[in-house]
Amino acid sequence: MSQDEFERISNQKETVFVREQVQVPVPVHVAPSITEPSLTRERDLRVLHDPLYPAYNRTDRDNYELVAENTFRRNINIPTQRFNDSYRLIGYASNSDDEVGSWKVFGRQKDRNRGDYYMVPVNRNYDLKVQITDKIVVGEKLRDIDTVPDSITFDSPLLAQTPYTFVELPKGDLRDELL
Repeated sequence: MSQDEFERISNQKETVFVREQVQVPVPVHVAPSITEPSLTRERDLRVLHDPLYPAYNRTDRDNYELVAENTFRRNINIPTQRFNDSYRLIGYASNSDDEVGSWKVFGRQKDRNRGDYYMVPVNRNYDLKVQITDKIVVGEKLRDIDTVPDSITFDSPLLAQTPYTFVELPKGDLRDELL
């Protein structure tokens, strides 16, 4: 290509085609799949990795996304009794007798009265994930994700036998997160 041809092509104005916007009816609610990006996943990743984002807990994924999606639209007939929540950071557990020290506690709402929980060390040098089940919890069992006791004792070879102090993350105000 010669210098003259290059200058002629680079000086040409680009032709821009504009497509007409088409109004598409919005479905009542479609639960997002695990692979597609979602408001909840983006928010949870910001809690974990963005140093400027506040460390707030959230409600279950369905309600969070329903409120987020429908804040600026007035939708009706929205289902309210689904449970396909995702794991989120709900607080920290610490014990001075545990060599690992502090743990991040993750949980999700499994059904109306039950939650699933696991813990990972705050220290990234440990590659460990401990599933919290009724078999390893001594005393009051972990049920609803909103009512985790302040003190939890475990019967597991991976954890100390003395009680762990649980510090729950405060729940965020949805009005602040959606603006």
